[in-house]
Amino acid sequence: MIGRTLAAVGLRLFPADRAAAIRAGLLAAVAVTLWIAALDVSVFRHALPANYVAHYTAPLWPRTLHAMAGAAGEELLYRLLVMTAIAALPLVAGRRPGTGWMIFAIVAAQAINVSGLVLAM
Repeated sequence: MIGRTLAAVGLRLFPADRAAAIRAGLLAAVAVTLWIAALDVSVFRHALPANYVAHYTAPLWPRTLHAMAGAAGEELLYRLLVMTAIAALPLVAGRRPGTGWMIFAIVAAQAINVSGLVLAM
């Protein structure tokens, strides 16, 4: 269905020239990276606090350990505890949670997780 629709308007699902498509993708990625780096240096760097710049220009290894520890704690808190508590709410009422409720539990736990970041802005 999708393939026929694309063909009707002259589009392809896969490129005719794979090498050219890979080159174009890599060129686009490099161009966007250079653009972001140029904006960072010329526009945004002076607006950032010095300690923020120092943190992200410091060696990667200590930051990686810190980020991994924070991510593990976040997974435990929001995935194991919050999501499980939300998913188990129907059981408290004597009902079996369905697929829709499980999806809601996943989305709600993530929303609770992200809401702290949004409110901090």
